[in-house]
Amino acid sequence: MRGDHFSSRKSCSEARRRSSCHAGAGDPPKNEGDHFYICPICAQPVDMRDLRQVIWHDKPVHDRLEMDA
Repeated sequence: MRGDHFSSRKSCSEARRRSSCHAGAGDPPKNEGDHFYICPICAQPVDMRDLRQVIWHDKPVHDRLEMDA
């Protein structure tokens, strides 16, 4: 059996899959909020259009990401 961190990573992946912006390759999001999910580890909103944010929040243990000003 895998450790608790595996469950958190699975939750992040499930959150991204449930997002409506991943409904289909040609389906545009209905609103700006469809590009975001809330990280289950640090509770920070993650913009799925920003690869840096997605990779950071996919780590099993992490702090909130400092956003550029």
